Amino acid sequence: MKNIKGKIFAFVLGLLCGILILFGVSQTNLLNNLFTEKTEITSTEIKSQIVGLNELATLSYEYTNVGSFENSISVFGYQLPLTTKKFILTYDGRVKMGVDLDDVSVEVKDNKVYITVPSAQILSNEIFQDSFEIYDEKNSIFNSFELEDYSTFEVSEKEKVVDKIKKEGYLNDARNRAIESITELLTPLLGEEYELIFR
Repeated sequence: MKNIKGKIFAFVLGLLCGILILFGVSQTNLLNNLFTEKTEITSTEIKSQIVGLNELATLSYEYTNVGSFENSISVFGYQLPLTTKKFILTYDGRVKMGVDLDDVSVEVKDNKVYITVPSAQILSNEIFQDSFEIYDEKNSIFNSFELEDYSTFEVSEKEKVVDKIKKEGYLNDARNRAIESITELLTPLLGEEYELIFR
């Protein structure tokens, strides 16, 4: 009789221990799910972070150039004597390039974040007139310098600088700079749960 009671007691005790273990495992899994639940990231949230980078994502190109200007009065294709005016000068300038981050598009699919970055553009192109140093200047009493001459010179020199920037790949560098800035910003936010893909 005692043996039967002992067996029943051992069976009940084992059953209770089994229930407690199963309950503990289920609670642990529930807690793990609560604390390891994947944080959902939206494209709107990412886009708002990116737009705030606009100024940081620019590339600046500073330069010193030598430029020249020459003009004379012509009649029926013939240059009139004593009407030539010209100058040679050095000047400093700065061009800012970058991507307008308002135009960046963001798409989140599963654990991948796709970011489309447009081509970089010239954001500003300045010639600092207070840096002008004239080395050679020839004026004409029949064709004197006017403010328009300096404006024409400035427009022409800016176009030359823009051509150089495009040919030497500075706009690609500016786009890469924007991508680097976006990567540095989003990597801590996305963590290891998301893969960042640029296109």
